[in-house]
Amino acid sequence: NGTGFNFRGTFDPNASYAVNDIVTFAYTGNNITYNVNLTFGSGSAVGTITTDGTIGVLTPSNIVNWNLTLNDGTKTGVLTPSNTTISGSGLSATPTNLLFDYSTWGTQFGFSSSVGAICFTDYTNCFPGGAGLGTWDVGGDNQYSFASASGVQPIATGGAAATHGTSTYVATGPVAAGTAIPGTSPWVMMAQAGTPGTPGTQGIQGIEGLPGLTGPTGATGSTGATGPTGATGPTGPAGSVHGYTGTPIGTLPFPLVSGYDNFITSFQTSQGGPLSPGIYMITASTTVSNSSSVYSGEYAGCYFEMDGGSSIWTSTGSFATVPVAFGSRNPDGSWTAPSAPGYANITSIGVVTVPQQGFAQVLLDCGTNGPDLTVVYTSLQAIPVTALN
Repeated sequence: NGTGFNFRGTFDPNASYAVNDIVTFAYTGNNITYNVNLTFGSGSAVGTITTDGTIGVLTPSNIVNWNLTLNDGTKTGVLTPSNTTISGSGLSATPTNLLFDYSTWGTQFGFSSSVGAICFTDYTNCFPGGAGLGTWDVGGDNQYSFASASGVQPIATGGAAATHGTSTYVATGPVAAGTAIPGTSPWVMMAQAGTPGTPGTQGIQGIEGLPGLTGPTGATGSTGATGPTGATGPTGPAGSVHGYTGTPIGTLPFPLVSGYDNFITSFQTSQGGPLSPGIYMITASTTVSNSSSVYSGEYAGCYFEMDGGSSIWTSTGSFATVPVAFGSRNPDGSWTAPSAPGYANITSIGVVTVPQQGFAQVLLDCGTNGPDLTVVYTSLQAIPVTALN
């Protein structure tokens, strides 16, 4: 130490100092440089923005330097103070972040250049998508890339104050802890740091290092949100009119009385109503049987009958003879009756038009020429041909 001086090393803001204490101190000035690394849609913006150190609300005059490379996925452009103008409001700063307010109406901050522009906005002045950030006309391609944003969000991070080298200061009076820093009274500079030298040329590239170990597999990401429901498809073609199955009127086996008016089945809907208006093909299958005591074949006939309210329609009948298993004549001239009954199936087909007004009902009517025939099975179907709307 020089006579009367006391070297205290690097300045400590939490220490007290006496007259003639000497410290070294790296004056940082006020400028703060923030790092920009943004993506939006297919585009990006990467680089730095430097302010004059103001903390809080910023205006364009607080931005002292910038270097931003814009990329919209197709072309690139580099924005610097030499080719760019800045304007707007809504920007603020902390020691580490630059922030933009997307939530206050009327805020917008932009960097505009002939090689492209980047805009931060809370409404649709820059982009049709509303509040957000993005680029426009990068490289003169007249295209924009955009991403929505809300609230107060950082647009640059990692703020770092500029350094100006380390100088030596002497205290010309007592300094209490947490008060004056070198560069302000009562500190006086004794030896000023030199200006930074010209950067040297880039050295040769070193050899490539060994590959690092493979990192652990990351956790599986969460399942994305369910996509929106697709649009409703076109209306399909109209289906056919409703078909019907006959409902038995009596209990099977159903004995046939000689003659007709033996109503076997009829058409009823599931609600008990008549047929819907339309043209139908009517089909029926009926099995009749005789007793084992008959000695000759009997015939039966079935037809459709429609009760249309004021008119009655009758189809052409379908007939079948029920065979018998003939017995044998005895020596005394008597006859031994067959030991089993005979069966015959009657198939009936017809077409009927059910009118739009009034009550209409289709029935299956079977008759016989003798008293010994019985219906043991029946099936009645209506196949729709055309609906009457």
